[in-house]
Amino acid sequence: MSQTTTDLRLERSEILMSRVREVCLLMGIRQKDLAQSLQLKPSQMNLYFNGKVEMRVERLLPLLEILGVDVERQLEEKIKELGGELRSFQETENKVLAKIGRLDDYKRQSLLRIIHILGSK
Repeated sequence: MSQTTTDLRLERSEILMSRVREVCLLMGIRQKDLAQSLQLKPSQMNLYFNGKVEMRVERLLPLLEILGVDVERQLEEKIKELGGELRSFQETENKVLAKIGRLDDYKRQSLLRIIHILGSK
């Protein structure tokens, strides 16, 4: 990843956490209480809040849920707005697996290696 891409990601992360801090302030949620709800040390939450460390998705989604932000619903609304169809994860997964099953062995193994690499990050 280029330095510029990394800088942009960190800048967006700082903006997001600034908004999270503002929502917490408006809701009367203390950083310490939020850390406890997410099973984090207050010092770790402070690093996130001050933009020192980028919060990963597996922590960010529960944090947004606590604040009442339903990311899944917003994505569904965006899909509808764009004229797309809502599909269940299972339906999508079944279609992908069916397509993988039709690939020749070499392509299937290559794809599975890519999935394995992406899943390990």
